[in-house]
Amino acid sequence: PIEHKRRAIRNFYKEFFQIVINFNNSDYPYAKYLKQDWKELYKEVRENENDKQLIKEWEPAINSNEFKYAQMVSARGAEKLVIKFSRALGYQVEDISIHQITKQSSDWKLGDIRLDKKTLLDVKNARLTVSKIYSEFCVPEFKEKRTNKDKGKKEVYIVGLLSPYLSKQVIDGEKKLNNVPKPKILGVFYKKLLDELKKIIGKKNRLEIDLSRLENLYSDSSISENYNSYSPRGKISNSYLPHWFFDYGDIFYKKQIRIIQDFKNLMANLSDGEVPTWEDISILGINPLPLFIVTRENLSTKWQNHLPKWKRDFIKSLINIPRSPKKKIISLSHLYISLLKHFLQMLEEDNSEYSPQEYSDILYGDSQINNPQEYLPIPFEDSQTDNLENSKTNHPLKIYDPLQTIQSFCNTLQTLWENQEETKLSEFKIFKFRHEGILQGKKASHDSWKTIIAYCGGKIEKKGKCGNYPLLIGREENCPTCGYLICPKENCQCCQPNCKSYLSRKEKNIDENNL
Repeated sequence: PIEHKRRAIRNFYKEFFQIVINFNNSDYPYAKYLKQDWKELYKEVRENENDKQLIKEWEPAINSNEFKYAQMVSARGAEKLVIKFSRALGYQVEDISIHQITKQSSDWKLGDIRLDKKTLLDVKNARLTVSKIYSEFCVPEFKEKRTNKDKGKKEVYIVGLLSPYLSKQVIDGEKKLNNVPKPKILGVFYKKLLDELKKIIGKKNRLEIDLSRLENLYSDSSISENYNSYSPRGKISNSYLPHWFFDYGDIFYKKQIRIIQDFKNLMANLSDGEVPTWEDISILGINPLPLFIVTRENLSTKWQNHLPKWKRDFIKSLINIPRSPKKKIISLSHLYISLLKHFLQMLEEDNSEYSPQEYSDILYGDSQINNPQEYLPIPFEDSQTDNLENSKTNHPLKIYDPLQTIQSFCNTLQTLWENQEETKLSEFKIFKFRHEGILQGKKASHDSWKTIIAYCGGKIEKKGKCGNYPLLIGREENCPTCGYLICPKENCQCCQPNCKSYLSRKEKNIDENNL
């Protein structure tokens, strides 16, 4: 009987499967500190005299401008949440943002928080857009300020947060709003990540990642002279960071790192006969691939024979991702770029066996994940997000991915793959991926770039940025005037904000609504 066979296999390879199960089911002890109820957090800001002075220093108009008031309370609340999270991780934490009021030092010009008397953090708070999916997950207006005196200091790490978009009346308790999500820490970004992503792409590849605007953030000459009224560091850059750039540090992943080391030790002492066959693994239904990948353990030839070539190649590419000096495991951004690179390679090969939805079989410990349509991005306002964020669909390679970035991206790639004929993707020979999530292609080097994947950069009247994502070539119409994809939302329909055709459509919508 099959149950007897399963029991025999599991007992024979007991230590192997126990470590795999431990990894696939491992949790994140510090995840509970990533967010806090907004009422408690913002109440701390509203009732603390120094905090009230600080947000007024950032924006003197908060007493007369309700929008700015809500923005400043949210921004200071974000800093306080990062302080609490950092303390939970065991760091000695110093709130240097408040030095702008206490005059204890002028270090607030360099960062918001200092860890262990040396590491500076700059907190960037993004509030939710109308779409609840894309653009405001990007962290706008980020820079690293350096004076000649500070040149020798270590880089400033950027901490990204996602917060609810609330009015002053809601924040002050004058108006009630149900199912408001908690402000949430998305992770940390560091400068050298840009170099790490370039190494993953490699020089001999038809994909170019356009990181120029991010690289310029670290150049003093690139800093705009515009004054950012809610940044205590004054000058700003016009760029921003996408949510997939952020991830958490090694302390956050301490359980996973310990299990990885246990598995390395085990595999170093096992002979081929002591490793289960692929048939054994299939019978048990326990997926060891994520653990093999993060441990950088090559699959045996016998195992590889049971996988199509495209899966073997993708697994190999993940195992061979250049190691980061900052992290012991593969990060979210490494995986995101690896997926995009591999997808474009599959386009070139036109591999009939390939299907982006089957990335799930490789990346997730639950090998039963087969239908990507069942795993859409988590709606930020969902009251059940705590349970959803702890589901296995949020942990590709056990990377903590609360926004389901990877599963959502695989869905997008699947849609593109299924619509190859309509989109004529195979005709594109050169690709450029901009960090904010825009994929463009050329059919020849002398052609102009054509947008393949984009997000909407328009604004919806009285609601804020649209941020609809993804807009896909072949599914959405291209504007005959500017060539950009047109947002399908009836109350948006933006292609490019300054495009004549868009302004005409916008005016027509206003006229129709006034009828």
